[in-house]
Amino acid sequence: MNEESHCHTAESPHSGNSHFTLELSSDGRLVSVSMNGEKLLDVTQTSAGVTQHMSNTKDHSPPASKCTEIRQESRRFLKIILTETALSTLAVMFLQMLAYEIFFHDTTFANRYLWWFFYLDLTAAALITTIGYLRSFIYANISHMMGMLIGMTIGMQVGTMAGAVVGATNGFFIGSMTGMVMGVLSGTITAWCCGPMAVIHGLMAGVMGGTMGAMVVVMMIPDHVMIFMPVFTLLNIAILVWFTYLFHQECSQLPTIQTRRPMGMLATLAVNVLAVGTVSGLMVYGPKGPMVWSGKPIHAGTGQHSDHGGSNPFSASEFSKPPNNDAAPEMVCGAMMNMNNE
Repeated sequence: MNEESHCHTAESPHSGNSHFTLELSSDGRLVSVSMNGEKLLDVTQTSAGVTQHMSNTKDHSPPASKCTEIRQESRRFLKIILTETALSTLAVMFLQMLAYEIFFHDTTFANRYLWWFFYLDLTAAALITTIGYLRSFIYANISHMMGMLIGMTIGMQVGTMAGAVVGATNGFFIGSMTGMVMGVLSGTITAWCCGPMAVIHGLMAGVMGGTMGAMVVVMMIPDHVMIFMPVFTLLNIAILVWFTYLFHQECSQLPTIQTRRPMGMLATLAVNVLAVGTVSGLMVYGPKGPMVWSGKPIHAGTGQHSDHGGSNPFSASEFSKPPNNDAAPEMVCGAMMNMNNE
């Protein structure tokens, strides 16, 4: 200390050998306390430690200008990714129309697949936008809660939306397998840097979403699936939009998050073409289950395709209860037993 200090000594009344020493500064402030020459309290060091701790805490809080800069960068990234995804989706649709005109120009093929190709394009556009926006940040140091939300949302939505589209054209088994694999891979990769809890949520959500998406759409095929699909797709896209907004609000102001350059147009187009092309090939050439969409409603009683109600999607198919084939043998058996008794 630069200030002049002096000491006051006081002996303990219980022992003549013990004495306390109080060191005061020139303005009367306590500097240190000693007993028998051993320093018990050093106010100077304590104050310096508190001051250093407060200084370190203050350094960790991000300045307002940095938060504003990151938010502006986040909005700019989102606009870039939306533009690139929209352009790549239009390019994919053009390639699909070109392939249809060259290889599959058939009314039966159009009734069976074109609507599902459209839902596949919407699914790919929404998922590529969301995952591409996440990739624009280095979010390894975010909270465990946000990491778990990333794994759960990406795994669930990828599995549900992909499994639903493939399940409609290929059946429950192929749809579930496709949805589970894509959901688990996407949820695990996006949540890998956030810790094991986030990875577990990605794995669970991928398994659940893949099976549930395929099952729901396959079960809806006899009951107005073409009315169900627009609402189903829009609600899933709304989940992705709200998740993106939440990530922007929660993570774009964190001092530990860092930004990096988003995917370019060529990378976005390559990912979109590869994903949609692979799934489209599976939908057309992959194995088909016992209940799939073939362009006509399925009769609810027999599981056979019927033209009834095809023009009006709200008109329900007639349900005919299958005959009870077990009744006749029981009656015959009963009659034979009565004859033997006679």
